[in-house]
Amino acid sequence: NKPDTDYVGLFGYINSNSSDINNLGMIDSNITGQNYVGGINGRNGTVNNSYNTGTTNGTGSRTGGINGSSGTINNSYNTGIVNGTNYTGGINGNGGTINNSYNTGTTNGTQYVGGINGASGTINNSYNTGTTNGTTYIAGINGIQGTTNNSYNTGTITGTGNNIGGINGGYGTVNNSYNLGNIKGASNVGGIIGYFAAEKSVINSFSTGSLKGTSSSTNFGTIGYDGGGTITNIYWYDSNSIDSASPSECIQGGSTNCTYLDDTNYTQLFTSTTDIYDTAPAWDGNWVWSGSAYPTLSWE
Repeated sequence: NKPDTDYVGLFGYINSNSSDINNLGMIDSNITGQNYVGGINGRNGTVNNSYNTGTTNGTGSRTGGINGSSGTINNSYNTGIVNGTNYTGGINGNGGTINNSYNTGTTNGTQYVGGINGASGTINNSYNTGTTNGTTYIAGINGIQGTTNNSYNTGTITGTGNNIGGINGGYGTVNNSYNLGNIKGASNVGGIIGYFAAEKSVINSFSTGSLKGTSSSTNFGTIGYDGGGTITNIYWYDSNSIDSASPSECIQGGSTNCTYLDDTNYTQLFTSTTDIYDTAPAWDGNWVWSGSAYPTLSWE
């Protein structure tokens, strides 16, 4: 319980990213620090095959259920509650690389909050089922920036401000990923990305979660605000229009490069012989068809 101290966790700060933490479980812990706070480690290093079930609290920035910032996280998970401010993630607060990991705990923050990662970095083959709450740049996987590959979110996402997304809040790249979670925000609310920047891309991805926003002009099925990035093969099924401010199109300004699916044709997402992830070769090696409506990651 060190609310005014930086680099807090079972390990506070690992000097070298080549140093590993392996096969470690933190059970029912309650950790509080200021900046760079993690359920296992505050900053840097590599965490392998590890997990946290306790509560992690950061009074400053960069708080994560496993790691506060930077480093690499492999084959690990968090089920505990994560409370932070800026740069808060269910697995990692900011930066770094996250592989084959998942979060089921609730993640609470202010800006740059993600069910997996708060900001930047690269997320591969990972998923979130926990609830994610904050103000601006809030998402089920990565709050802002970074790249998300072969990942999915099923948790509820609530942002009281702008730039709220099912996978990425804004300025990120998304490949071969999907969102099933329901999303609430003010403006720039999208089933995949809230604010889509010109230099980024979203490819082979879809959302079926319902959206609710206070501004109907900037809430859309997949991309809340389209800044002109590369869009290829994305889909939206409007499963539940909540109110008059719910989205009416796939993407701001129209549905070019995005396919809208309604009750008469949405089954093409889920039929094993015609589903969209069979049309994208990159999905095949990382995903498995288990007979359910949606694909799961091959390592689950």
